[in-house]
Amino acid sequence: MSATHSHYDTLDGLRGIAALAVVGFHFTQYQSVTFFYNAPFAVDFFFMLSGFVIAHSYGSQLFASMGLGEYFGKRVIRLYPMFALGTLLGTPALMALAANGQAFFAPPSLGVCSALHTFFLPCFAPFGVSSLGSSFSVWGVIFPANPAAWSLFFEMVAGLSFPLLCRLKTRHLFLCVFTLWAGFLGSGLWLGSQNGFYSFFLDAGWGIGNFLVGFPRALFGFVCGVLLYRIHDRIPRLPLRLWMLYLALALAIAFPFSIKGSYHALAVTFFAPLVVLAGAAVRCQDGFSTKTARMLGRMSYPVYCLHFPVGRFAFLVGEHFYLSSFATIGLALASTLAISFLAVAFVDEPIRTWLSRRLSAVIAARSRRSAQASLQRVLEDARAETPAQGAIDRQRKGSL
Repeated sequence: MSATHSHYDTLDGLRGIAALAVVGFHFTQYQSVTFFYNAPFAVDFFFMLSGFVIAHSYGSQLFASMGLGEYFGKRVIRLYPMFALGTLLGTPALMALAANGQAFFAPPSLGVCSALHTFFLPCFAPFGVSSLGSSFSVWGVIFPANPAAWSLFFEMVAGLSFPLLCRLKTRHLFLCVFTLWAGFLGSGLWLGSQNGFYSFFLDAGWGIGNFLVGFPRALFGFVCGVLLYRIHDRIPRLPLRLWMLYLALALAIAFPFSIKGSYHALAVTFFAPLVVLAGAAVRCQDGFSTKTARMLGRMSYPVYCLHFPVGRFAFLVGEHFYLSSFATIGLALASTLAISFLAVAFVDEPIRTWLSRRLSAVIAARSRRSAQASLQRVLEDARAETPAQGAIDRQRKGSL
C-alpha cells in the first residue's frame, strides 16, 4: 500500500486485536489462567502504530498547510474526550472500591488527582488499588482512576515530538531510534535486575517507581513508527492474508512465558516493527474484511480507555452476587464492549466532530485576520511611498 492511500485498514484491525488482548490480560491477570500473558508488549505496538499513522496523516501537511497550533489541537481532540470519559467513570469506580476496602488513599489525594487528570497530567500521590479479580493491591499507579491511561499521557508526550521528527532526515531518525532503543532496554534491564537477578522489566511507565522509563519506552515506539512510515514503500508486497497477521499478533501477545523479560525485548525490537510494515503492505481483500478491520479500529480506543473503570464495576457486581470467575469475566467483557460502542457513537465521535469544526472555524478566522492585517500593511506602505515617489518624479522633471 502506497502513501497515497488515505487509510490503512489492516493497521486498524491490528490495533483492535491488540486492544482486545490488553483487555483480556487485565481481566484474567490474577485468575488461574491468564490470557494474553505478554499484553504489555501490545502497548509498545500501539506506540509504533501511532508514530506510523501520525507520520502518514500529518507529515506532508505540517509546516506546509498546517501550523503547530492546528496539529496540537487535533491531537488533543483525538485523545481527550475518551480519556476524560474514562476518568469520569473511573473516579466513582475508585470510590466504590474504597468503600469496599479494596482501595487505599487519603481523601484529599482523590481531588488532587482528579484536578491533574483534567489537564491530562499524572498524579504521584500514594494510591493502593486492588487488581481486577484479586485482593492483591498495586501501589503507586499514576492514573489511579483509570490505570490504563498512563499510556495516553505518554502518547501525548510522544506526539509533541513529531514536529521535530518530521524535519529530520531518515538517517537521523535511525540514530534516534537506536538511541531510544538502547535507553529503553537499558533502563528496563536496570529495573529488572535486583539482588543479582538479571532480567528485563519493560512494562514500565505506569507507576511512580518506573515513571521515568515511560519516556524512552513511548518515544522509542513512536519514533520507530515514524521511521517505519519513511521506509515502508521500499518493502515489497507480501503474499499474506489479513487473518494471518491477526493470528500472528494474537499468538505473539498470548505467548505464555517472559523468559526473564527477554521475550518482551525481542518482540518490541523485531516482531512489532515487522508486523507494522506487513500491516501497511497487506490490503483488505473484500468488503467484509474492510468493515471488520474498520470496526476493530473504531472500537480499539474506547475499549482501551474504558475497560478498567467498567471492569472494576463488573468485578464488584460479580463479588456482590457471588458469581463465578468465568461469569464475572464475561460480564466485564460484555459490559466493556457495549459501553464502548455506545460511547464512541454518542460521546466520542460527536464531541470530536464538534470540536474539529470549532478548531477549523478558529483557524479560518485567524487566517482571515492575518490576511486582512497583511493587506492593511501593504496599503499603508503604498500610501507612505506615494508622496515620496511624487517628489522624486518632480525632481526628475525639473532636472530635464
